Amino acid sequence: MNARNLSLTTLVSLLLSLLSACASGSLGSGTADTGLDAAGSGTADTTLADGSADPGTDAGSGSGSDASDDGSGATGCTTDSDCADRLICYQDRCRALLCAPTSTVCRDGAVLYTCSGDGSRYITSDCTTEPGCTAGSCGCRNGACGPIEPCTPGTGRCVGDSAELCRDAGDGFDRVDLCDSGAGELCVDGICTCDTGEEYCDGTCVNTQANALNCGACGNACESTETCLRGGCICADGLNRCGDACVSFSADSANCGRCGNSCSDGQACVSGSCQCPAGSALCNGRCTSLETDAQNCSACGNACGFGEVCSGSVCRCPDGQTNCGGSCVTLDTTNNCGGCGIVCGAGLLCTAGACRCPAGLTLCNGVCLDVQTDLNNCGACGTVCDGDSCTGGSCRRGCDCSFGQDYCRAGALGCPSDSLGCCAPINCDITAVVNPGGMRVCR
Repeated sequence: MNARNLSLTTLVSLLLSLLSACASGSLGSGTADTGLDAAGSGTADTTLADGSADPGTDAGSGSGSDASDDGSGATGCTTDSDCADRLICYQDRCRALLCAPTSTVCRDGAVLYTCSGDGSRYITSDCTTEPGCTAGSCGCRNGACGPIEPCTPGTGRCVGDSAELCRDAGDGFDRVDLCDSGAGELCVDGICTCDTGEEYCDGTCVNTQANALNCGACGNACESTETCLRGGCICADGLNRCGDACVSFSADSANCGRCGNSCSDGQACVSGSCQCPAGSALCNGRCTSLETDAQNCSACGNACGFGEVCSGSVCRCPDGQTNCGGSCVTLDTTNNCGGCGIVCGAGLLCTAGACRCPAGLTLCNGVCLDVQTDLNNCGACGTVCDGDSCTGGSCRRGCDCSFGQDYCRAGALGCPSDSLGCCAPINCDITAVVNPGGMRVCR
């Protein structure tokens, strides 16, 4: 092995791997797996078994030396089936898959890392030692070793469909985009553009003259009610512009038939005309139902009478009421008892549609009387007592008095003029009769 053909990075990686192997006891046999290939080409076979995908860190860590396992508990293997899930058998040991098999990556501008076919390790190559390279003329670019091409930082170029940009150090180009020729993309001066007269917007060729998301320029999106025509946002078919909005003159109640023509309360815009819903009419600037509106019953301005309701476009009194003189009333009042204009007399009450005296009184000639005590209506209307009193609805000509007393009627002999009757001391010239009970009555 000619150490002069190895890069400093490779030597450091190799040294760290040997130190790690010594520390783990893997070199107890006195031999070391240096990772160099048999041809001595300067290519280092670096095993990375810690699961990390950063070749710049793992390649020199020695964490993937052949004597160390991955913590799976396995001490050896013959095939991948001997290992746990997500592990592979490499050099008789179960190891974690480190990288995508055969993938490449550049590091430090000159080191190429190539993932092994089984994904268990990176194989490093120093691009500066490639055949045909002189000092400083080769490096690692786009995952491959190649010549260093001095360039002006920030300038671009095209290599086939690859869009490349000069690095800040000016020591070569890196690919920044891959143009899709199948989709009409074309690489020009290191920038993907379109070869169909379209514009390259966010990785896609679009016609900015008709694309609503990129109308006139990339990123200029039209509103949902707009469409793009000749690079400008216009209202979609069937819509008209009023200010900043696209509206329908046929259905917009704020712009019915024209901009600013607002329909009245309750109206809807139908085919460009403000209309009230079916079954209603516009009365005094608002839509109302001619079937139920008491102020506009069957026609605008046709108001129902006091207390009336509009039902089926007809004015009528509510259930249980009658129209009396233009007002809805119940027929159980003293002024409309049982019918319009039937007035109950003084002292009478209207009960169940009829004029009646209060309980305990009887109607006699339009006056409520107590026929239990009234002398002129004793027991019934018109029954006049010729006796002295009406008691319990019966006429009495006298009363039972205690011995030594007599019934005394006002104005009778021996009775004061204000006397109410029974009883006074016997003082009359009328024959006294002794009743069977020992009482005397003055006749």
